Amino acid sequence: MLINGPRAVAHVNQPQGHTTRDPELHTYGSWRHLRADPAGGPVRLTSVMIDGSLKPFEENIAITRKVTDSAHVLGVSVEGELGTIGGNDSYAEARHRSTDMADPSRVVLGLGGCVDYELKLTADVLAQLVADYGIVAAELTSPVTVTSERDLVVSILGYVARGGGGEHFVAAAPALEHFASRFPHRVALGGTSVRAGILMSRLGVPSTLHLVSVDDTVRRLLPPDGAYLSSGVEDTLHPHLIVQYDQGLRIRAGELDISHQPTPAPTIGPRPMTVDVLPANQPETFYRGAGRIAGFRNGAALTDRPEDWVGLGTTRSDLGPSGLSTLSDGRLLADVIADDPRWWLGPQRTDTGVLVKLLDAGQRLPLHVHPDRRFATAHLASPYGKTEAWVIVSARPDAYVHLGFARDVSADELAGWVADQQTGQLLDATKKVPVSAGDAILCPAGLPHAIGDGVLLV
Repeated sequence: MLINGPRAVAHVNQPQGHTTRDPELHTYGSWRHLRADPAGGPVRLTSVMIDGSLKPFEENIAITRKVTDSAHVLGVSVEGELGTIGGNDSYAEARHRSTDMADPSRVVLGLGGCVDYELKLTADVLAQLVADYGIVAAELTSPVTVTSERDLVVSILGYVARGGGGEHFVAAAPALEHFASRFPHRVALGGTSVRAGILMSRLGVPSTLHLVSVDDTVRRLLPPDGAYLSSGVEDTLHPHLIVQYDQGLRIRAGELDISHQPTPAPTIGPRPMTVDVLPANQPETFYRGAGRIAGFRNGAALTDRPEDWVGLGTTRSDLGPSGLSTLSDGRLLADVIADDPRWWLGPQRTDTGVLVKLLDAGQRLPLHVHPDRRFATAHLASPYGKTEAWVIVSARPDAYVHLGFARDVSADELAGWVADQQTGQLLDATKKVPVSAGDAILCPAGLPHAIGDGVLLV
């Protein structure tokens, strides 16, 4: 649930994804993580469609290949439309027909769509819910998983009490709908592609919407002049909750007295800004380095451990104090931040939420996958997933990284490789991406990856 403060917007159960646009091809594609299925694990739909069938055949093949090469780097599959069967239209006639903007099939938008419940919190209803559920002040921390209306009330009250906002996944849609029914609310369609389709309809341009799911509520709210297709095999509803609240909202019930006041702007005050050169912070790890971190740090006498964690105030899981950065005077950065978190981090934050490190691969790292925030919250009791972004500092001439699979790999095939330790087959199925100094690579949570030998990166 994303709540950004007074008069803020709270998104519940919003799928996250990436959308790309090729400015030369004028081709849109999107891919998103879908909601967790009832069995537990995340369901991933990663696909892009490219239709260049109105182009001359050779040009269509070249366009489709370019999209495929770009998409496969991220492990995204591509569906291409390579031609048509039958018909007597010339290319010019087909091209003319394709510009008929009264035909909704000419504009396809997606993938996305959801039902939004938009409401404004009121103190009297919240106070009654606090009394009905027996909520006390000690509970006002964000629940790991929201599975009931009570959990939802606790989560929202926590955000109001802290005077800010945030995002939380709600695992129980009925609880969300029941909560919304207690307040004056509006039901609308959400999602960038759907809202674009609604706006285009108002301008007289119909479209076809590719939806994640659909039900009678969605059908009722869709533009009447358009069309839709759905990735769902049956009607489902996955609503979002958009919550607003006024500055100065006060909820009093029992021992609770929550009053939101505007957060004053952070001030530095008289403390001078200084620069502190952090010493190396190289926790022991399981793989080899190659001494490149010492060279990057201008020849400092360091071990050849492969990682240097920069400005870290969080320990390695339960292995503290391993991983904690120290200042040049020997104090732990974590202790200094704890003494004055507002000065270091700004209001309403307890940590940076970011891990920055130098990584010197003296051997290939194992192929592995990091969780996203939803999985980490539900299964690991952590609000953080791990999406990585790499900047290549140096790389040997033949260096590469493994990024996603180059073909479709079934769960059974992958499990067999792991069980039998078929490392060669596993790596042969990956997409190998050559890298050199200056390259920047995004590795989203959930994408299998491995950094190859001979790479130094940040």
